[in-house]
Amino acid sequence: MMKLAFFLAAALACAQEPTTVLLWPNGAPGALGNEDPDKPSLTIFLPVKNQTAGTGVVVCPGGAYVNLAANHEGRQVANWLNSLGIAAFVLKYRLGPRYHHPVELGDAQRAIRMVRANAAEFGVAPDPPPVLTSNREIRQTPTRFNARAAARISWCLAIR
Repeated sequence: MMKLAFFLAAALACAQEPTTVLLWPNGAPGALGNEDPDKPSLTIFLPVKNQTAGTGVVVCPGGAYVNLAANHEGRQVANWLNSLGIAAFVLKYRLGPRYHHPVELGDAQRAIRMVRANAAEFGVAPDPPPVLTSNREIRQTPTRFNARAAARISWCLAIR
């Protein structure tokens, strides 16, 4: 067990610093303001270049529609994926009670399109990325991801 903890700590120490980009730099469609909660973003966690698997996962943390579990369902999941050589893209989407369906889904679709459009830059395959989510709104409608070709996903893993 101690060897595993040491390995994970070493892998995390070597991972690149995450960067955050806005999904819509000029303002999200349907935004009700210009504050941080009105600006969906994607935090990009890339693994060490020589340890990459060439795969990326879009991570959608849950939070009961009013907040995001950004640490334990976002950053920690991303760090774990990076330790496996997998790039992680943690979505910060717009929340209720200010925003309602289908806004969260639209933010997720935009994140998927962004990952696919920049796959070469991120060092991941341009294939539809998988989505890992504990957000009920997103996990209840996985077929809607396939509505637009650019927003298709390969699979959706819903966690509780």
